[in-house]
Amino acid sequence: KPVTICLTMIIKNEGKTIRRALENARNLADTFCICDTGSSDNTTDEVHKFLKETNTRGRVFSHPFRDFGYNRTVSWAAGRGLATYQLFLDADHVVQARSDFDKDKLEADSYIVNQNTNGCTYWNLRLARDDGIDGCIGVTHEYWNATGTPERLELVRIIDVGDGGAKKDKFERDQRLLERQLAHTPNDARTWFYLANTFRDRKNYEKAIEAYKKRVELQGWAEEVWCSQLNIGRCCFALGRHQEGAAA
Repeated sequence: KPVTICLTMIIKNEGKTIRRALENARNLADTFCICDTGSSDNTTDEVHKFLKETNTRGRVFSHPFRDFGYNRTVSWAAGRGLATYQLFLDADHVVQARSDFDKDKLEADSYIVNQNTNGCTYWNLRLARDDGIDGCIGVTHEYWNATGTPERLELVRIIDVGDGGAKKDKFERDQRLLERQLAHTPNDARTWFYLANTFRDRKNYEKAIEAYKKRVELQGWAEEVWCSQLNIGRCCFALGRHQEGAAA
């Protein structure tokens, strides 16, 4: 059978961007699986309208938002069986494929692709067979958990435009989700790291320093520990504590 791709997304209040996302993704995707997590605008109407106009097979449903890892896992489960692969995007993403990209040549269980966010370029898992992952992990700043070792897909890249409708209260929402998670898993290093980043981005430098120090104390991934030390220094500088910052 020919290789097919299902666009899998969670959305909320994306009325301004959803049409662009769907039209762009349709260059690669054969089917759609769209999970709305509580839109109060015309987002789902636009999705239904697009599917009808383009005669595209798809599944559109609503599921209450709990956290990003949970809801993305729900969307992945709902998309199983709709295509050979699932393509995981957000409504403010633009996917680009080179002219020599041929999806019939896809063979791996999962792929990481080049993603550009605010000028930062990195590799991110965005394409997988139904059994190439076993869910999405993390209440926010989540990641897809591959069942094997993903391969690099050089012929596709993703541009994160960053104009999504759900980013209005991003830092407040992230802090709420991360603090709730720490109540259940108080020694989760990844959660402490992203909570520290959230405090930093909200300019609450004292709390950021405390959270980064906790992340350093938990050790583990050396790059994240190093980055935590660096940010302790930067937060100290922001507070005028230059000697402490230099030492960090």
